[in-house]
Amino acid sequence: MINIYRPMPTGQHELCHPRSAGCFDVIEKLINGERRISSWNAIEVDVIKEDNGRRLDVSDAPWLDAHALVFKTRAVRMLSPLLEEYGEVLPL
Repeated sequence: MINIYRPMPTGQHELCHPRSAGCFDVIEKLINGERRISSWNAIEVDVIKEDNGRRLDVSDAPWLDAHALVFKTRAVRMLSPLLEEYGEVLPL
């Protein structure tokens, strides 16, 4: 048996939003399994710490979307051997 895991937001932790609303579409289009590091241009993002007047919990992985996981520097340092073995780490 094979287990498949899909990340889901908690609704309680920090979020990650591109500064330009159109970049949501760019991210969805570009993060498709193809290697991008050689042509990647960083996308400016903001970590959202408050939502609807409610303070969000700090996270090493602020939520963007299930197909494009975002990790802060500390998490990248810890996870990069695993991440780079099975994918690539693209800077934002």
